[in-house]
Amino acid sequence: MSRRNVAPMRRRCIVLALSSVLLTGAVHAGAQSIAGSSQVRLAGWPWYGKNSPLSLAETQGDFDRRRIKFTLLETYQAPLTVLAVGNAEIAQVSTADALRAVERGAPIRIIAVRDAVLPVVTVALPRSGIRTPKDYAGKRWGVSEANWLEEALMPILASRAGFDAGSIRRVHVDTEVQLTTLMQQKIDFIAAGWGSSLPQMVLAERKVGVELSVIKWSQHGIDVYGDCLAARTAWLEEHPGVARDFLAAAISGFKNATAHPALAVGAVLALNPDLTQFRDVIRLQTGQSADLLYDAYSRAHGLFSIDRVKLLYTRNASLGAGSRIPIERTYSNDYLPAR
Repeated sequence: MSRRNVAPMRRRCIVLALSSVLLTGAVHAGAQSIAGSSQVRLAGWPWYGKNSPLSLAETQGDFDRRRIKFTLLETYQAPLTVLAVGNAEIAQVSTADALRAVERGAPIRIIAVRDAVLPVVTVALPRSGIRTPKDYAGKRWGVSEANWLEEALMPILASRAGFDAGSIRRVHVDTEVQLTTLMQQKIDFIAAGWGSSLPQMVLAERKVGVELSVIKWSQHGIDVYGDCLAARTAWLEEHPGVARDFLAAAISGFKNATAHPALAVGAVLALNPDLTQFRDVIRLQTGQSADLLYDAYSRAHGLFSIDRVKLLYTRNASLGAGSRIPIERTYSNDYLPAR
């Protein structure tokens, strides 16, 4: 796997510089033939543990056996941009982001749901007294533009928990300093991602003797999708077989990683030996992200399967119910392996 060795724990400016390099590179319209293989570049956040199943698929030959040259392009908050300009065939983004892009006219389609369970959590210090969502009332919430989905879902959560979402005092805090601001007690809680940003927060604070209070929104009635895999419709029409082979290889990696998480962690470190110092974070990311893979629908229909009803609810909950685009135009299960 061709990788950009930019650890998620390093400064965000380095990753943003990487994104700039990707966006100014040559634009490719579709899969390329490389020594008889089809190239598939996946743009996504550089969460090594969450992506460890793809590393395992790489090291175990799942992509090679299907003649796929797989490249993971690691970028912060720009996967759909990388996809749009043709520098990736597939993007791993939140399902809400993909649906919003479709609403804005992006010619993409969701071809798999990676997180059947919403990964959104909130993090607070024990002294804040925040133990359940109802405890958010009257508290200070550190948010940035990146928290648009959490902002959209909060009224639903508040309604279910029985408190006024308007009572929360929102404090704008850049994502990079939200945890620091929380530790300084200038805010009372922040949002994080189960299996992505949360593990490094938990381990960092544990080193200084602080156990963070974590609330998982999926356990409080917020049943919407997390991350998905989206592809350009033109590429899907031109290379449907490549899309199917990629998903088959990825699913193999995810199943093996769930059964053997230590092998998945080892695969990440084999491909990225400079990340050895982050082994504990990668291990915790790998374990937590496995919790997100299955809901009742995907258990019945197969890993990555998309439930039309749940996808529609995800769109309505995150974007509102005013869409005129039929939900069937936003996704397809046709590229998933037959059960």
